[in-house]
Amino acid sequence: MAKILYDNEMECCVQDYVSVVPWKFLEGRIAMELPCGFAEMEAERKASYYPYEKRPDIILENMDEDVRITLQLLEREQGSGDIYDVVYDVSRLIGKAFPEYKQSNLHLSEKGYMPIAWFLLFMEDLHAEHMKAVALPEGGGMLLLTVTYPEEKSVKWRQLCKYLLESVQADMVFTKEQKK
Repeated sequence: MAKILYDNEMECCVQDYVSVVPWKFLEGRIAMELPCGFAEMEAERKASYYPYEKRPDIILENMDEDVRITLQLLEREQGSGDIYDVVYDVSRLIGKAFPEYKQSNLHLSEKGYMPIAWFLLFMEDLHAEHMKAVALPEGGGMLLLTVTYPEEKSVKWRQLCKYLLESVQADMVFTKEQKK
């Protein structure tokens, strides 16, 4: 059942109409609310956008095919750094791999079900912004969530990303066999 986040018919609302629906991924181990209109990306498009062998576990896109959301479960030793250290390491790796993209400061969201650290990449050549978020559930591992959206929709999507981060729930006690 959809929940209305923003209704542009309401007085003083400047945001586009947005409703969200609950999603569950990876056998129910990850749950979050996403705007209506997202679906699993088609296989050919996945191969085009993510042409490498270890592409994200979950790749979604909206109906306009201009916003993409990915989720990945990555292994991490229990207790190997706090969330800020981990997102800092992710930020450094991304900076080395993509030095052409400027990054925002690192942020920490503690309003939701679990702390999630995140930063933005400003992809000027693609006229897009890209949010990378990291969560470290108690069961171990690391959840990497990304949202890529057009630069001209950044006001809307920056707010929606904050909402998405607050909605993430993860029960990630898993073995290597379950991850495959």
